[in-house]
Amino acid sequence: MRGSSDNRPKILEQSRAKRTLMLAVVRIAFALGLVFCVDVVAVPDISFADADSGLLGTTWTTVQKNDFFVFFHLAEVARRSDQGYADVDYRPAGEDFRGLVRVEATWASNGTLEALTLVILRNFIDGSSSTFARDIVKSFILDVPSKADAQGLSALAGDIADGNAASRVSPSPDYAVFLGQSSNTVIRVLGIGKFQMRPVQEGTVPALQLTFTH
Repeated sequence: MRGSSDNRPKILEQSRAKRTLMLAVVRIAFALGLVFCVDVVAVPDISFADADSGLLGTTWTTVQKNDFFVFFHLAEVARRSDQGYADVDYRPAGEDFRGLVRVEATWASNGTLEALTLVILRNFIDGSSSTFARDIVKSFILDVPSKADAQGLSALAGDIADGNAASRVSPSPDYAVFLGQSSNTVIRVLGIGKFQMRPVQEGTVPALQLTFTH
């Protein structure tokens, strides 16, 4: 992860006010489904989960108030039940982005979150709206786990937030998976649960899947 951490100090030095303003523009545009180019420079925002313990093991009351769900206006679109668990799909409210991102939550019979998965299409990550795609992936990585676990994933999140990281000669193995340059599966055992990132097919379309499990 040596290459991933090189830009970390520069990211953290950004003004909080400027960072908040720029990301507000990006996230509002995402929620409204605005796919045209926004004439601003999105400053990477490295912030961590609000709750010390993260979202895994919590209830919907906590999950729906989390920054990740609030900023991207995620709404339930489908629900399936299997052996005492409920799998619920959520998508962004913005119509133009609804088909590009899917979040799947697995709820136990007692109402607690057992797993949360983000599936994002490859052409969204690589296309003209890459800024939006990077923001939602970075936010998923930092907002879902505990603060300590998010800190351990911050180098990957920093690379994803920094679009210029793609110009490096040798991206880290984890970042190469995000870029679609590697077909490997990233697996990280965390203090609370496990993180996994891997290339998948969403139907017949290439996609990236990220999952936190309890």
